[in-house]
Amino acid sequence: MKKFKFMSKLAAGMMAVAMTFGSLSGLGVNAPVTVYAAQTATTIKITSAPQVIEPDGTGNFSGIVYDQDGKLMETQPTITWTVTGGITGTAFTGSALKVAEKETAEKLTVTATSGSATASFEVIVGTGAYLDIDYEHMSASIGSNGDDSFFFLEVLKDENGTKPGTVYCYEDFEAETIDLSFLKLSKPVYLRVYGDKNPTPLKIYTVAAQPKKPSVKYVAGQDTFYKSFQLNKKELDATTVKTLEFRTQYGAEWLSFADLEEAMSSLTVAGTTILVRAISPDWDQPATTEVKVKIAAVPKAPKVTLDYAKNAIKLPKTSEIRVPGWIIPSEVKPEGAAAFVSVETPFYYTVGSSKDDLTVTPMDLATKLVEKYIEEYNAAVGKLTDTTIKAKYPAKTTEDTKDNNGAVTKESDKTVLLKQFKEEGYNFLIRTAAGKKAASQPAFVDVKAAPVIAIRQKADPADSTGKKMLDENVIAVMGVETAADGTEKTVATANTLTFVYDESGLKLTPAGSYVYAYSLDGGAKFTKLSKETVIKLDKIDATKGVIVRTEGAKEDTKKNITAAWASNELTLPVPVSTIEIKGDAEVTAGTAATKTYTATVKDALGQEVKDATLEWTVSTATGVSIADKTIGTVAFATGTTAGKVTITATYKDAKTGVETKGTLEVEIKAAATN
Repeated sequence: MKKFKFMSKLAAGMMAVAMTFGSLSGLGVNAPVTVYAAQTATTIKITSAPQVIEPDGTGNFSGIVYDQDGKLMETQPTITWTVTGGITGTAFTGSALKVAEKETAEKLTVTATSGSATASFEVIVGTGAYLDIDYEHMSASIGSNGDDSFFFLEVLKDENGTKPGTVYCYEDFEAETIDLSFLKLSKPVYLRVYGDKNPTPLKIYTVAAQPKKPSVKYVAGQDTFYKSFQLNKKELDATTVKTLEFRTQYGAEWLSFADLEEAMSSLTVAGTTILVRAISPDWDQPATTEVKVKIAAVPKAPKVTLDYAKNAIKLPKTSEIRVPGWIIPSEVKPEGAAAFVSVETPFYYTVGSSKDDLTVTPMDLATKLVEKYIEEYNAAVGKLTDTTIKAKYPAKTTEDTKDNNGAVTKESDKTVLLKQFKEEGYNFLIRTAAGKKAASQPAFVDVKAAPVIAIRQKADPADSTGKKMLDENVIAVMGVETAADGTEKTVATANTLTFVYDESGLKLTPAGSYVYAYSLDGGAKFTKLSKETVIKLDKIDATKGVIVRTEGAKEDTKKNITAAWASNELTLPVPVSTIEIKGDAEVTAGTAATKTYTATVKDALGQEVKDATLEWTVSTATGVSIADKTIGTVAFATGTTAGKVTITATYKDAKTGVETKGTLEVEIKAAATN
């Protein structure tokens, strides 16, 4: 007795296919976490069910269980199998149905149960050929519990089979999978099968008519997946989405339409056309004719201009910005969930439409992004109600914590982020916001860190420890040097600006590939330095000083110039230039006296240096001494020798080590004689 086991493809066709689409390469973009409700067994799909079992024969059954959303249960529950309509002895052992040897019923009803989910179907008792119809793949399989080697498939002309129909003959191996696409299914088609050794058909099988093909339309720019598609002029919902399947134009496998939601962000980048068909979720009728649905590409990414020369970023109107890695917490309680589940969602900053919003400096934009991010983050935290989640997401601080002396003890989140942006640069994704059209593709913008200039230093030769450093009269672009052990340190590069004050004025000498510039009006306007330049001292406003920076530079590959923003600004230090000593220039010898001298210290721009620390000395002379080196008090003893002495006040710049001296010559006259 030969038997053919029908290898159903129902299970493979109905199982959900996970489709994972990556973010833009290298961005580290955090995707939102999807939270599903607890799974409940709702539907049983039969994956193996013999149509005919002979008396004293056994048939094995199997099935899989799906949840309320049509998704495969992650942990498959037990299925209980029962049979009704037979005599004692016809019963299940597990999933195997044993038909009694003397079974008199022609038909049996088999029921599969798992929780509240059930599925029932009919089994014929007899010996002969039977037909399994696979609507998903529009195929059939002829099997037999008799000794048949050839099988016959008859397409009947009427429902009752009173008129002979067209007969097709299949050898045993050919009957395992028969393509039924040759049938015209504008109306139901009736079939019967039999074998060469068992020529009596057991039943007439009905192939359901093919339903009318659906009208499916894609609607761009919608904020939810269901709104993005219309089925027969109505939005999709949780029920109708289960009646559709899709595949790409060159894809071989039909997938659940619900799986398309995860793929949409990828498919809309360039746009595509998919094939869609309507199905019966229970696969009790054929799928419809497939229809083509065009998914429009999202608009092109907006253009962002980085104007290095003007130190400005030009942003397009109606755009929104996302910084990779920035997320705000939220709290969701999905249907059926036992507890709240935290969901982290991307943060978007909407660009305003004013002139100041559309043209900004790199750090102005960074400040706007950081401030808005902290505002949105704290607003989200304020809405959290679950204490566990709230503890995980503390509010962000916007002000530095200071002690009673004003020293910063804890930097705010704002300070930390802005410092990072300034020192390391930052990047962002920008897209045109959704409106009449869908949100555009994102453009990736890399905002480089601006060069940093500082006063160059050298070791103090007078310091034996070698740790003390002195400022030079040189501004340098700072760089990073990596040692052999991998450690890094900040060093001055050869891109310098030397500044020297003398009687001719302030001499500025640039060197290296960076273009330096100076400002005499407090930074409102800068003048480029292309060569050594002398600025007369009377042109410099002492209250504003001289501000210097490197200029922004556009990229020029021919000249080997790398694009760069303008650097930070530094006000040039002004060295002490003169020390004027005032006090008695004549002293009469013979009478003890103490004279007090004062000194006026001025810098190169003529400004008086207040509270300057001086060291007072006097040239060697008998009877003359400095009472206190820090104060200009000179003691003249009774025996002071007539002649001249020089009083000197010395100012030493602690940062540069440069000394400036002022002197006063005092004449000591001989005492008068009687």
